[in-house]
Amino acid sequence: MLSVLLPAAVVVWWVSSFFLLGDLGKYSDDWFFSGRDPSTGEALSFRSPMRNGFWRPLHKLLVPGLQRVLWEHDALNHLIGALAHGWAAVLLFSLLTRLGVPVPVAVASSLLFVADPLIYEVVFWSSALSTGVAASLFLVLCHEVVTRAHSGVRRLPLFVVAFAIPCFNEQAAAGVVALPLLFVAARPSRRIGRGDVEGALRVGFASTMAVGLYLATYLATVTRGRGLLGTWTGLDGFGARIAELGSAMAERLFDPTRLHAAMVLGAETVAGAPALLLPPFVLGLVVWLWMRRRPPRIAPSSALRRPWWLSAFGIVWLVADWFPIFLVAGTPVSSRMFYAPSLAVAVVGAALVARAATRVPRRWRNRAGGLVAGSMAVLVVAGMFGLVGYQTLFQRRAEADASLAAALRAALPEPDVGSIFLVLGDRRGLAQTGGVRFEDSLPGALDLPQSATPFVRWTYGRLDLGATRPARWRPEWIRRLTAEGVEIRLTDQGFDFDLAADDDGVVLVPWDRVLPFRITANGAVERAGRLGVTGGPASFAVEQVQRLGIERRLDVGSIGGPVR
Repeated sequence: MLSVLLPAAVVVWWVSSFFLLGDLGKYSDDWFFSGRDPSTGEALSFRSPMRNGFWRPLHKLLVPGLQRVLWEHDALNHLIGALAHGWAAVLLFSLLTRLGVPVPVAVASSLLFVADPLIYEVVFWSSALSTGVAASLFLVLCHEVVTRAHSGVRRLPLFVVAFAIPCFNEQAAAGVVALPLLFVAARPSRRIGRGDVEGALRVGFASTMAVGLYLATYLATVTRGRGLLGTWTGLDGFGARIAELGSAMAERLFDPTRLHAAMVLGAETVAGAPALLLPPFVLGLVVWLWMRRRPPRIAPSSALRRPWWLSAFGIVWLVADWFPIFLVAGTPVSSRMFYAPSLAVAVVGAALVARAATRVPRRWRNRAGGLVAGSMAVLVVAGMFGLVGYQTLFQRRAEADASLAAALRAALPEPDVGSIFLVLGDRRGLAQTGGVRFEDSLPGALDLPQSATPFVRWTYGRLDLGATRPARWRPEWIRRLTAEGVEIRLTDQGFDFDLAADDDGVVLVPWDRVLPFRITANGAVERAGRLGVTGGPASFAVEQVQRLGIERRLDVGSIGGPVR
């Protein structure tokens, strides 16, 4: 059976994570982490330009380093992401079999994780690679706990591995509180004794102290941004934050239109390029032939003696992974935040299915097994189509950004020195699948402040330019309109300008340096002739501007003159 399951797993992994051969381009923070001088192409630094203390230091080395080295080789960057995703699945499969979960159940759980369309950001977004690496490191930590539970042998330093996890991403590190449950679940003894409790407390203490050291170091060095004590959810906001997170999670989990649109687009992509199915099937065939010559032997170290303890470990891990998101107020729920929780769900599901399999009467086992296997296959195939749909969406977003760059150069060929591009509106569609939330999953390069400035700089090959736009989710990026100009938060992301910034990183851009424009439905760039500004000084009313059309009138500032 294994000689069939593993080649099939290779095919599922390839189609789910690399069907379009990594032709997905750059997205969002990829522009920000370029690490190169856009005017010369010269490599500058492996380090992140972010200035926020001891925050994810390994992430700030890994992602900018890859962007610097592979800036002109996006496909290789995406291949690394696909391989990292596959490695996480291998670690999950190995962990489950070591705990005594039957191989078919472990394979099914791992494939459901591989083909989970909820986690598309980590798989296809190069800058989210650290989220997947952190989750994989947590699985390595789990393997070490199982080894110590089985034999008492110490192969890896728990403290070091646990400390490294939040240095990539903090969310996965929260799962350390569940490790004592995993230790008890992996113990070969039939009864839980004093030694089991002591061992569980030791692994929990060592790993928790490591994560605590990271948190203390971060709080001692950070000066701005999320994670400061002042940004934590207080008791008075506990209920509101729970409701906010619950609503956002439910929207992701139970919105059928998003998944349906992804699956439909994925099916259309596969149908339109069937030749791209050849590489994964060839690879699967190679794996099958290799396994015929060298049949693998995967035997659990012990039987699954405590499925309820394993389930409890997965549940506590799942809840803990959402605690950092809950703790820091204002943190949005994004696709990448489902990555580590998806692993936890796979563990819980595997434990419950393995337990249920032992309770089914022998005469019904074949039928029940066939029904479960068929259901899992349908879910895996549906998830594969969904992830292919997201690959297509990434590809179209990259193509749209490339077209926008060409349109900018055509409409505004020689912007003045120090110009700040102000995006007033974007009327383009993207995938046109009928799933609005699916199509809006990937903002364009000019839609986010961290990518807008580097995108414009790379478009023109100039370091003196900047860009921003009003956004409902980050209204503070454009703070105020005055008679002298526009107050914009430009420096907070690490960009250098020849403008003096206040303590909040806000600069006053004179009107003669503001370059406002809008993007039409057909992708053309139109320059705005004048921003009408009336009344006294007031905060920038983003929602009002978006509703009325900023190119017509800004009814929110003091008297201002014509803008180019």
